[in-house]
Amino acid sequence: MECEHYPTRQFVDEIDYEQIMGFRNWLIKEGNEKKNLKKSGNDRLTANWKAMRVNKFVKDTLGLPPGKGPIKKSDLGKMMPNGPPRNLSEVKIGGVLRGLQAA
Repeated sequence: MECEHYPTRQFVDEIDYEQIMGFRNWLIKEGNEKKNLKKSGNDRLTANWKAMRVNKFVKDTLGLPPGKGPIKKSDLGKMMPNGPPRNLSEVKIGGVLRGLQAA
């Protein structure tokens, strides 16, 4: 990973709030593992989930109780999908149900 925030840290207990949030911000700006995409960076929701995974790793490794990790979910803002939910039309729902009944 080309994130410049992590090479100076050698131990899990050294990972703090600023470092995880810096990692999240780097993911949003540049961190896209799919190099063939035209846009650089992850979506905000994806970056938030990756930051939460790092936070969970730190909490579990250090044996911290819930809510005592370097960051909290509220630090990341609302973690909602990008865009409205997709509703299927009546025709598509009928086709799906017919396919399920045939099986």
